[in-house]
Amino acid sequence: MTTTFRVNISDLDKNFLDTLKNLFINERELEITIKPSSDFNLNKPETNIEYETRLLNSIKNIESGNNVSFTLEEFENYSNNLMKSNV
Repeated sequence: MTTTFRVNISDLDKNFLDTLKNLFINERELEITIKPSSDFNLNKPETNIEYETRLLNSIKNIESGNNVSFTLEEFENYSNNLMKSNV
């Protein structure tokens, strides 16, 4: 699985790392590439319908093994749901 995370620098904390570890719990090694970006559209206003559509598309991409990109909040929600379903 290849995943792209787009996050604000302030969101890079222990919770992010814990979530990352849980998502890739069966992997022994990861390759992480970090680059700054001037515009991730993180501050772009969107309606609830736009947000839901984007989130559902991201989940479909994950389930089909396609590359995917989503916000930290979306990642955490999806990861938490995965962890709940594995319990």
